[in-house]
Amino acid sequence: MHRPITNGIINFEEEWDTIQYMLEHIFTKELGLEVRCMNVLMTDCPFSTKSDKMEITKLMLQELRVNSFALINTAVLSLFSTGKTCGLVAECGEGVTYTVPIFEGYALPHAMHKNHVAGHAITNTLLSELQASYKNLTKEEHFDIVRQMKEQMCHVSMDYNTAYYSREDVLDKEQRSYELPDKDGTIVEVNH
Repeated sequence: MHRPITNGIINFEEEWDTIQYMLEHIFTKELGLEVRCMNVLMTDCPFSTKSDKMEITKLMLQELRVNSFALINTAVLSLFSTGKTCGLVAECGEGVTYTVPIFEGYALPHAMHKNHVAGHAITNTLLSELQASYKNLTKEEHFDIVRQMKEQMCHVSMDYNTAYYSREDVLDKEQRSYELPDKDGTIVEVNH
């Protein structure tokens, strides 16, 4: 599988044709829309560069010829969805985690922070820990399975210290068990 977006950023120098093909496919084949008649609102990573924003705008207006186009910061839209215009947005995705302070509907670039510890890194860490106990787990074959396990079993605690030192387990033994789709039906148990 080809991934033209890394850590929330499109590499336009190498991926221009891929992005154009992907957008055309999404609009015409998947959604069945006539692109030239559309007004498009697209989200943008808070850390994309001005040149990246110009490239995607050029692609949408000149190549795909959409009727109108707006590119808006994802953090700003997330905050707007709560009915607020001031706040701090923390977003964790597959490739990047970032915090964006927003004042009166505008992101404050000088105060934004980015960290590459996100969903992909967490899945890799969980896979490495499981490989210590289950030698038949391989990164290539089992990454998606471990990602599913993470999504089913992991959670974010509102009070980390209390949850960490608590003897109570959020999940019972059956909920912490996961059957691998291998021929042996290996059961993996995830401890807290």
